[in-house]
Amino acid sequence: MTAGQPEEASDSGKGSRRPRLGLGLVLVLGLVIGAGIGLVVGILAFDGDGDVDDREVSQRPIFDTTLQRIVAGPEPFFGDPVVVGGQVREIISPRAFTVGQPGFFGPDLLVVTKAPVTAPTGRSSSRPILEGDFVGVAGEVQKFDIGGFERFAGTELTREFDSFVGDDLAEREGEPAVRAARVVFDSRATIVAEAGSVEEIVERPNDFYGKITSVSGEVSEVLPSGVLRIDDQLVALTADFAQRRPREGDRVRIVGPVRPFDPDQLREGGGGRADDEVLGNLANRPAIVAQSLEIEEE
Repeated sequence: MTAGQPEEASDSGKGSRRPRLGLGLVLVLGLVIGAGIGLVVGILAFDGDGDVDDREVSQRPIFDTTLQRIVAGPEPFFGDPVVVGGQVREIISPRAFTVGQPGFFGPDLLVVTKAPVTAPTGRSSSRPILEGDFVGVAGEVQKFDIGGFERFAGTELTREFDSFVGDDLAEREGEPAVRAARVVFDSRATIVAEAGSVEEIVERPNDFYGKITSVSGEVSEVLPSGVLRIDDQLVALTADFAQRRPREGDRVRIVGPVRPFDPDQLREGGGGRADDEVLGNLANRPAIVAQSLEIEEE
């Protein structure tokens, strides 16, 4: 993590709900320990009229009690402008994601943006926000209703990024959510991918476990569950096919955390039934959980 000014993403809005465990927990816990309680997100203050007042700067700690208070007792906040800090839990679409306390445990808050969030410097625009990013959000708290928030966003809030902890937005009706005017990344805590080759990850997996890694290679096998084999060696878990489903022979660039492959966890998430035997043979091999997948041009 590099010290510096927060990176800003243009107009940006999730509600309270059951505790959830994110895929990058090991990495996130390391970030939290390294960041410390004193870490803050810099964000321009919201003036209450749907815009951000550029003349004021509000500092919000990553352990932000405002978010907790909104989730615990939302009534006093409905209709009010707020500035909250938190960690991205789940990305639903380019205009909808959730934030909560670091560590991926406890309540979270739905955030809906009026425009797609702009990717921080050095990150692909196809997946501008990643699970584990620290962000500040300025916006207005409202009771979530899909129709009203879709009108605010100017688009359907259809899930575009699948995950093993998929969220049904219909279950959030009536819960607090933020119509976001601004999202700001904290460049000191935003995840930066570490480059690695397939061979390096396979031969020295302990050097990569728990780290966000960027790797390129050729798709050698596509399993029905969404699992890919890269260069006949590396397992890739890819629930997100935002462009098109990769095919054998495609060259892809994948960014995400590396961890030992656990086929049981994949089955619990609803995948893997059609290729159980193959998945069993891949158990405990290094795998990359794709938070971003790009099919490289020939």
